[in-house]
Amino acid sequence: YIERFDFDEMIILDRAENVLRTHGNAPTAQSLHALFSLVSPDLPLEEVTSTNNSARHLRLLRLRLHPDKHGRENAARATKVYQDVNEFYELCVQSIVAANAFRPPS
Repeated sequence: YIERFDFDEMIILDRAENVLRTHGNAPTAQSLHALFSLVSPDLPLEEVTSTNNSARHLRLLRLRLHPDKHGRENAARATKVYQDVNEFYELCVQSIVAANAFRPPS
């Protein structure tokens, strides 16, 4: 028996791994959008380039991916994905800044 919440968290973990596999070599606003869409499905692409919104969506994603949410049996996997997401986020931000697409807080 797996509680619904645990099952939902495992799905997010699976999907985050998939996004990282698919977009890992292309840290762009679009790839960051794909990652944030896991926790905010209706997120417009424009919000990804807003520093305030980007930080908020990263926080939401981190909460869902945190290893404490995945039990002992999935802790190592969740830790790896959590760390990979943080690294990928930084690469995406660098890419967005280099493209002069990041908008300061309004």
